[in-house]
Amino acid sequence: QGLLPLLSHFLKVEHISPAQLWAIIHKYARAASNKVSLMDDCVVEYRRIGRSDLVVSSIGMGAWQWGSGAYWGYGKDYGSRDIAAIISGAREMGINLIDTAELYGWGRSEKVIGELVGNDEKMLVATKYLPVRPSWPGVERAVTGSLRRLKRSVIDLYQVHWPTPLASVHGLMKNME
Repeated sequence: QGLLPLLSHFLKVEHISPAQLWAIIHKYARAASNKVSLMDDCVVEYRRIGRSDLVVSSIGMGAWQWGSGAYWGYGKDYGSRDIAAIISGAREMGINLIDTAELYGWGRSEKVIGELVGNDEKMLVATKYLPVRPSWPGVERAVTGSLRRLKRSVIDLYQVHWPTPLASVHGLMKNME
């Protein structure tokens, strides 16, 4: 009962980060023994990404914490069952985007997502490339590793995690094509 007004407020009024939404869903998922029950009047807006055919929820789930034991307590304070409940609750709300990176948990975040979501086309996955190797072979190695960990044939949105002085933005984008 307390979840609906709280989420409705954030979804309609406030700008909330994926990490903040994750924390809210996680709290209620634990309280409901890994089951999140949501009312039908939660509204999530959708947006098209650029000129693509991808339509994503205006709120996504940030997965920095997922798989990172040393910093975020994965495997000790929470695990895959908790994350599965979070993903299930988010899906019920209409959230269809998970954001991760090859750097999060040194690839473990992508592995957790791969185990729980895999090639499910209804859930869009954005991941990020750390441009310490900005050449085409470096990008190819990174994307191949991400695809393997995510258990996907396609990465819906592939992003550069941080700019790098090792390559121009134009050169880096050319290597990512």
